[in-house]
Amino acid sequence: PKPTPAPPSHGHPPGGSLGVKAGCGAGSEAEGRGPRGGEGEAGDCPLAGPQYNTTLLLGRELQQVLEANFNPKKAVQQQLRRSSVTRQCLGERVAEGLNVPVDRQRYSGLVSLTVPVQEVLSLAVQERLSLARPRGDNNNNKETGTQAPDLMMFHNVTELVTETPYLGVQGLSALTIQSQARPSASVFTLYQKLKQWET
Repeated sequence: PKPTPAPPSHGHPPGGSLGVKAGCGAGSEAEGRGPRGGEGEAGDCPLAGPQYNTTLLLGRELQQVLEANFNPKKAVQQQLRRSSVTRQCLGERVAEGLNVPVDRQRYSGLVSLTVPVQEVLSLAVQERLSLARPRGDNNNNKETGTQAPDLMMFHNVTELVTETPYLGVQGLSALTIQSQARPSASVFTLYQKLKQWET
């Protein structure tokens, strides 16, 4: 007996060949054959015609963003409107900065803007008085104070030994000291030497 062939399933034709549809308008391929068949397929299916590549689209969007003027205030408002996490984090930071007890000093190194007028005037008066005082008052105060003790009271004058230097040179005659005339220009030389010693 001959085996009976299996019935075709899912609309496939018998004989083991599968029908493959080519393109989006393959159902009307037999009907659309002709000079205008390709135009009907391109209008029905977007993939039948040429399209921009994804990289080109991203490049165009990036170029538009670079050419557009950036508005930071508007960007922050959009981010707060879109993201709830951003709004929550910002609210927490604001609450930490504002919720401070009255008795707690948050910033310790601040300078008061209120000027103490009386203290400034008193300091200015004291400074002027210190500049106006004569210098002789300090010397009088030192003289009227306690005097220093005499150091000679701890020594006996008869026991003190004094030495005198001997500046003579044996074999040489005594030098005669006499004045010598100097030119008048030497006065300026001495003045220059004094300036050099001061510097």
